[in-house]
Amino acid sequence: MWHAGTSSATRRPAPAASRRPSCGRNGAGVDLAACTLRIEEAKQMLETTDVSIDAIAAEVGCAETAAFRRIFKRAIAVAPLTYRQRWRRCRRRGARLWSGNI
Repeated sequence: MWHAGTSSATRRPAPAASRRPSCGRNGAGVDLAACTLRIEEAKQMLETTDVSIDAIAAEVGCAETAAFRRIFKRAIAVAPLTYRQRWRRCRRRGARLWSGNI
């Protein structure tokens, strides 16, 4: 990817931020901090529904499911499906959720 409006002699690769996975509608790239509310909404849906990961990604506004999974895992330290499985296992046992950043 190249910056628009530059001559061939001054072209340089786009900054890394433009290559980040998108988490926005229409594929707009955003950083992890901007996805915080979407991640929280996704966590709630994972905890309380049986909706598929694909449907949750679409519901919270992530353009691509793969990008949603990467962003969720970066934010929570586990993949969305693993989060759901651990949450349910702990709830059945009446135990507190595992330690970590969740």
